[in-house]
Amino acid sequence: MNKYCSIDNCENPLYGHGYCFYHYKMYKVKPIKVQPYKISKFSHKREVQAKEYIKQITVSNALPNQRCFFCDKIVYGTISNHHLEGREDDKLLDTSLLVPTHNTCHLDFHQKSVHILCKNLWWEGFLQRLKEKSEKEYEKVLYKFNKK
Repeated sequence: MNKYCSIDNCENPLYGHGYCFYHYKMYKVKPIKVQPYKISKFSHKREVQAKEYIKQITVSNALPNQRCFFCDKIVYGTISNHHLEGREDDKLLDTSLLVPTHNTCHLDFHQKSVHILCKNLWWEGFLQRLKEKSEKEYEKVLYKFNKK
């Protein structure tokens, strides 16, 4: 292998890309930069669903006198929405499983253990509303409660 510059009559040692240091700088040979491929957070289908979901939420949140699904008090100000059976697949757009909540009640439900939640005054009423709305989620909550 040739260890000299690829330019005719140049006896300088090889520096990079087949050129000596002088010719490398002279021709301004730059290494090829590969642009990193950015993986999108959502699929195209999910992005379309998200846009539709935002429209649904703005319409449903504009309704007056909505009651919190957890504590059954009227929600004033910002409404936090709880998806009873999750948001996977097409459940994101299923408004029958979407309920308005206070943000604090919603966070408590997701972050605190069931044994702490059952001491709240709204727990029994919540279980009744949950059983009427989604038998599947009702069974999950009872399973969590009995498991610990």
